Amino acid sequence: MKASINLGFTQNLVLTPQLQQSIKLLQLSANELEQELINLTEANPFLEFDSEMSAAPLEPLPYLSNLSSSSSKVNITDDENDPINQVAQKTSLFDHLLDQIKLFRLSPEEKALIASLAGNLDEKGYLRLSMDELIEEVAFYLDPENGSPTQQIQRAISYLQQLDPVGVGARDLAECLQIQLKQFSATLKDTPTWAHGTRIVTELLLELSNQDYAQIKKTLRITDAELGHALKLIRSLKHNPVEHLETTSDPILTPDIVIKKSQGKWQALPNPAAFPKISLHQEYSKIIEASKKSSVSEGIAQKLQEARWLVKNIVQRNETILQVANEIVKMQQNFFEYGPIGMRPMVLREIAERLELHESTISRVTTQKYLTCLQGTFEFKYFFGSQVQTETGGTVSSTAIRTLIAQMVGAENPKKPLSDSKIVQLMADQGFIVARRTIAKYRDSLKILPVHLRKANALVEMA
Repeated sequence: MKASINLGFTQNLVLTPQLQQSIKLLQLSANELEQELINLTEANPFLEFDSEMSAAPLEPLPYLSNLSSSSSKVNITDDENDPINQVAQKTSLFDHLLDQIKLFRLSPEEKALIASLAGNLDEKGYLRLSMDELIEEVAFYLDPENGSPTQQIQRAISYLQQLDPVGVGARDLAECLQIQLKQFSATLKDTPTWAHGTRIVTELLLELSNQDYAQIKKTLRITDAELGHALKLIRSLKHNPVEHLETTSDPILTPDIVIKKSQGKWQALPNPAAFPKISLHQEYSKIIEASKKSSVSEGIAQKLQEARWLVKNIVQRNETILQVANEIVKMQQNFFEYGPIGMRPMVLREIAERLELHESTISRVTTQKYLTCLQGTFEFKYFFGSQVQTETGGTVSSTAIRTLIAQMVGAENPKKPLSDSKIVQLMADQGFIVARRTIAKYRDSLKILPVHLRKANALVEMA
């Protein structure tokens, strides 16, 4: 093969250290940024950082409408009566379960798998994810030599369901009630009442939700009195196993933006606690600049340059966050005035075009950045979403549709809950064209049970 030399031109995008740092800082949440600046200040004598976050009012995550998580820092003061301090010292449901998981005589890998499942429980202690979703979620903790993924997860779930509070880890209401019945004493388990109650929650929950007592009596071959005893037993069970557990899983976050009304318009204002005050150390900088270049080592000059870059990048980060927040507020005035029902459809591209920024920049800004308003505290990302057509050819945001679904279900007759098809009809009456499968998807995202389970829950509560 003959060797040859060819001349060609290629284009490569090279990210300078300054640009790399700018991108990294833009991705950080307020709490992560504070820690990053603390570390950088310790390593660079030319930086001065004044953190106001420790004294700032913080917001608990449950107020987030989209339930987004972030890396957050708990603020604990020396005052035992401080409410934030008291909240921070409470035990979360996960920690409560983790303390029990540690006591199992299992391998560290098996304990980690059980703990991973515990971290996927919803606010009622239910494990709502499907088996496929669980396999994907806990794949890291699965052992190829310890059985199939399904077998390993089923074993882990059986251990999880042994923990306190009784009923935790259930996949649905029926299983939650069954777990509680299994915890009764051997003496009670030998009674007909326990046997009847167990069969009802295992085999006849749909009939129970429909109050079809005749069918239940026929199937179990029991009298009215025996049915009454069984229903009384079922009424003693909890459909929310963690309801009376005094725990909290509320991490703390610092909102980046505060929304206030001024002259009839909602406006975005920076939260000083989330916009760090970092600057050059004036005395050191003057000394270096006054010195002859020959007497300043290359390393010291580099540190000074890095400090200047950081200060500039922080200023740019703050300005970008405030610009994006202002555009969100301009486009979502009805949300801040009327709540989620007033949300308008919006995509990242709209904000990018208005600010003449790249869409990826807007994506970074809207992740782990929060604004607080009268409606609660929300991640910027909450204000972007899909849209649904109206009868007149317009559009409405999916958030507004979810809000309508929640309102309809909240106002429904517990004895006659609304089916997905009925909600579709009610939406159509208001001019919104929504498919039944879309209603089902939004209902699931709101963690609203299907109609037959809502009916069963209501019956258990009223019985």
